[in-house]
Amino acid sequence: MRALVFKWIWIIYRCWQTNTPDNEVTYLESLRKKGSPLLSFAAQNPS
Repeated sequence: MRALVFKWIWIIYRCWQTNTPDNEVTYLESLRKKGSPLLSFAAQNPS
């Protein structure tokens, strides 16, 4: 649970610092570039 909270805090902090909204498309593109296995999970379970 702590790891998940830390990740969300980091996302919120970065959005605040760069003055940009969170963008799921950008996140998914980042996963694709890194070759992350999370991308296949995200594709199976759309939010």
